[in-house]
Amino acid sequence: MIAEGFASIGARITLLRGSEVFSALEKGTVDAADFVGPAVNWDLGFAQATKYIWIGPPGLESIYQPVNLMDFVVRMEVWNKLSAPMKQWLDDEIQVYSNTHFAAIQRADMEAWAKYEKAGTEVNRMPLEDFPKYEKVAVPIWFKWANKEKDAARLF
Repeated sequence: MIAEGFASIGARITLLRGSEVFSALEKGTVDAADFVGPAVNWDLGFAQATKYIWIGPPGLESIYQPVNLMDFVVRMEVWNKLSAPMKQWLDDEIQVYSNTHFAAIQRADMEAWAKYEKAGTEVNRMPLEDFPKYEKVAVPIWFKWANKEKDAARLF
């Protein structure tokens, strides 16, 4: 889905295994990469092989990441045996964990910017006036992907 968004604005996309992204950047096999997010990309050493990094407009560290897909999987027959208060407690705890996880990712990403700058990487922000252009391209792609599956479409 993300690759399709970049392709729709003219980027030539090369899908790689995560373990191949750094070496492709380092060797010049690819000119740019998007992997997980700024903090993870820092930990993977991307700043050693790149000169620039782009982030979302002010107030949006990323325009599509971090994706926070926290889930809890249980067989339906087990779920159905739980009391209503226990189901509510699980829902609440999963939400708390998900919020905590999301906040930790956001914090780590924000802290990564200073690391990139200190390493000599030029940090750029998408101009706020360009965000509607991104939305115009991205939103139809999101709907297309969401509509491939009934529950995803309902939730989206």
